[in-house]
Amino acid sequence: MNTMNVLLSTQEDAVKFVRTVSKYPFDVDLSEGSNIIDAKSILGVLSVAVGRMMQLKIHTENPEELCSELQTYLA
Repeated sequence: MNTMNVLLSTQEDAVKFVRTVSKYPFDVDLSEGSNIIDAKSILGVLSVAVGRMMQLKIHTENPEELCSELQTYLA
């Protein structure tokens, strides 16, 4: 599992983020404290993650391609 911080500043950022992570077959989560949401859930991301620093957890051994696509959101 790989972990990094992300910031989704706007609702548009959140929609683009979810579209990007949804292309991949492995699990991707966003968390803040004890709150954990599925990063592929548009409703979850819009309701919790917009405007907040979140921790991104990628459940794969090779996250390089996804990380390169998410560069604009990494904090």
